[in-house]
Amino acid sequence: MMKTVVIAFGILISSVLYFISALKMRSFYIPKHPLILCGLLVSVSLIISSLFSTNIWKSFFGQGFELGTASFFLILFLGSLLSIYLTSRNKDRILYAYGAIILPFLLLALYHVVRFMAGPDFMDFGIFQTLNSTMLGKWNDLAIYSGIVAILSYCGLRFIVLNKLFKILLSVLLVISGFFLFITNSPIVWSCLALAMFAMAVYEYSATVREGKWFVRIWKGLPIFTVIILIISILLAWKGDNIARPVVVKMKAENTEISLPWQLSVDIIGGTVKEHPLFGSGPNRFLQQYLKNKPAVVNPTQFWNLEFGNAFGLIPTFFVTQGLVGGVLWIIFIVIFAISGARALKKVSDPFSLFFIASSFFSALFLWIVSLVYVPSHSIIFLIFILTGLFLASFATERYGDINKKIAIVPLIIIIAVCVVWLFVYTNKTVALGYFQSGINSLNLPNNQGLDEAKKDFEEALSWSKNDIYYQALSETNILKIRSLVQTSQVQAGKAPDAEVVSSISSLIDEAIGYTRSAIAIDPANYYNYVAEARISEVALSLGVPSAYENIKTAYGNAIAYNPYNPSLYLSLARVEASQNKLTEAQGFIGQALQLKQNYTEAIFLLSQIQVTQGKIKDAITSVEVATGINPTNPLLFFQLGLLHYNDKNYTKAVDVLNQAIRLDNSYANARYFLGLSYARLGKTADAIIQFENLAETNPDNAEVALILSNLKSGKSAFADATPPIDNKPEARKTLPIK
Repeated sequence: MMKTVVIAFGILISSVLYFISALKMRSFYIPKHPLILCGLLVSVSLIISSLFSTNIWKSFFGQGFELGTASFFLILFLGSLLSIYLTSRNKDRILYAYGAIILPFLLLALYHVVRFMAGPDFMDFGIFQTLNSTMLGKWNDLAIYSGIVAILSYCGLRFIVLNKLFKILLSVLLVISGFFLFITNSPIVWSCLALAMFAMAVYEYSATVREGKWFVRIWKGLPIFTVIILIISILLAWKGDNIARPVVVKMKAENTEISLPWQLSVDIIGGTVKEHPLFGSGPNRFLQQYLKNKPAVVNPTQFWNLEFGNAFGLIPTFFVTQGLVGGVLWIIFIVIFAISGARALKKVSDPFSLFFIASSFFSALFLWIVSLVYVPSHSIIFLIFILTGLFLASFATERYGDINKKIAIVPLIIIIAVCVVWLFVYTNKTVALGYFQSGINSLNLPNNQGLDEAKKDFEEALSWSKNDIYYQALSETNILKIRSLVQTSQVQAGKAPDAEVVSSISSLIDEAIGYTRSAIAIDPANYYNYVAEARISEVALSLGVPSAYENIKTAYGNAIAYNPYNPSLYLSLARVEASQNKLTEAQGFIGQALQLKQNYTEAIFLLSQIQVTQGKIKDAITSVEVATGINPTNPLLFFQLGLLHYNDKNYTKAVDVLNQAIRLDNSYANARYFLGLSYARLGKTADAIIQFENLAETNPDNAEVALILSNLKSGKSAFADATPPIDNKPEARKTLPIK
C-alpha cells in the first residue's frame, strides 16, 4: 500500500505541477518516437481491456494497491513521460535520478549488513522478522535492485573518464552490489544480468576499431571486464546453489519464493485466450482466470490452496489480463526499445552522451528482461518505467513536436483535471485502506473486545471506497459477535437465551447476509463473496434458521462456479450435509473433493467419521487395508486406516498403522497426533510424550498440543482440564486437530 501511495501520489502531484507550469507557458511538447506511440497504444489497450472486464472498477483501480491494475500502469507511463520532460533538456538531471537510485541502495545495503551481524530482531520494526525481509519488497527484488546498481556503476567505470576518487567510489559500489547479488542468490536475476551483459559485450565488440590478423582483431575487440562479469553471471545462474548457497545458509539468508511455473502459466494463458482472445480477462483479473483454468497437477501438491495472482512473468501475465492485443503490444514495445537502444548506441560518439545512453539503456534492458520471466514488486516496476524514460531523454532531445500555444491550452487543462480526479480517487482508497487496517487490528484484540471498533472502521472504509472485501470483513465481524453472544448465553447453564439475545442474533444474521449480498453485487465473479455468504448461513443453520440450508447450498454452488477446482469447497458442502445427517449426499461431495485431490487428508478424516456414524467401520477397515496393499507407499491411506482403528478402539493396530504413515512421511503431524493418543490409551505414556514433544517443536503455537503434553508429563489423562473448543474426542470433530 505504501509503495503505491508514494509512486501514485508522487507522479500525479508532480504531473499536476508540471502541466500547470506548461499551461502558464502555453507550451506543450510531445516526444516524437515510436516507443511513445507504442506506449500510447498499450495504454489504450489497458483502458479497453478494463472496459471489457467482468469488473471495470476493480480492473481499473482495484482496492488501491494491487500491482496489475490499469490505473497503476497508466500512472507509470505518465511517470516515464514526466522523466523525459524533466531531463531531456538538462541531461545533468539524469545524474540526479541515478543518485536517487544509488543512495537509497547504499542505505538499504547498510541496513541489511547491520542486520546480518546483529540478527533478525534488530530494527525489524515489527514487520521484517527474518534476515531476508526487505523494505524493497521481495528478497529477489533486492537482487534486481543490486543488478541495476551494478550496471549503472559499471557503465560509469567503462564509458567515461573519471578521476581516481570517482573510480574508487564506483568500484566500491560495484563490489557492494555484487555482494548482494551473491547473497540473494537468485538464478533468475543472474540469468537476466547475463543477457544484459552479453548485449553490452556485443555492443562494445562491434564498436571497437580492430586491425591486424583475425585472431588479433578478435582479441583486441574483446571487452575483457564485460566478459568477466558475463562469465560470473552465467556461472552463478548455473551453479549458484553450489557456489553461493553455503555462504547464504551460514548467513541465514535462505529464500524461498513460490511462483506459477511457466508450463502452468501457458495453460492459464491458453484457457483465457479461448474465452477472451482479444482483450483478455481485464487488468487485475489474473486470479479469476487461474481459478477457472487451474491445472490438475497443482492439487496433489502442497501448494494446492495457493492462489496465484500472476503468471511466471509480468509480460506473460498481460497475455491473460489484456489478451492477445495487449500482450503483443507489450512485446512490440520491448522490441522497439531494444532496436532504439542499438541504433542510439551506434550514433553517439561523445563520452558523456554515450554514458547516459548506455547506462539507461542497459539497466532498463535488464529490467525488461526480468519482466519477461519474473513479476517484480511495485518499486522495481516503477524503476523500469523511469529508466526507460531516462533512456529516451538521453538521446531524443531534438525530436520533439511543439503543439500550437492556443491548441495546447485545452489538452493541458484536460490532463490537469484528470490528474486531480485521479488523486482524489487514490486519496479515498488510501484512507479506506487505513480504516480497513485499523479494523483488522481491532479484530485481533483478545476476548473480542475490539469488535465494535472494528465494525466502525470497516463502515468508515466503505464510506470512502466501496469494496467487496470491506463488506466481507463486516460479515466476519458479525459472525464473531454472534459466537460471542452464543458463548455468553451458554455460560448461563440451565437457562434458555432470553428474547433480547435471540433478537440480537437474528438481527446480526440478517445484517451479515445483507453485507455479503452487497459484496456479491460489487463483484459477482469473486468466489470469496459467496463463501462469506455461506459462512454466515452456516451460523444461521446452527441456530435453526429455516432457509439457511438452501442458502448455504446456493452460495457454495455459486462459489464452485467461479472456483471449480478447489476441493475445500466440496468438503465444506459435505460437512453441511453431514450436519443435517444427509450422509449419502455428504459422501458424494467427499468423492468430488477426492477426485480433485486424492491426498486430501481433511476429506479422508470426514469420510472416516461418516463411516463410523453409519456403523460401517469394519467394512471401511477392510476396504482401506486392501487399498494399502495395492499402494503401500501412500501415507494418507495408512493415516485413514489408523484413524479407523482408533475409532474402533483397537489402539494396538492403530499404533502399528500410524507408525507406518510416519515412516512414509515423517512430517505427517496428524498421524503423529493420533499415534501419541493411541500410545496414551495403551498406557505407554513415555512413547506418547515423545510424539507430542515432536509436535510441540513443529507446532509451537498449538494450544491443544501444549495441553496434552503438559497433562501427560503430570501423569494426568491427555484431555484433563480441557475447555472448549478442545474436547476429549478429536476423532469426532469437524476438522483435524493439527493444521
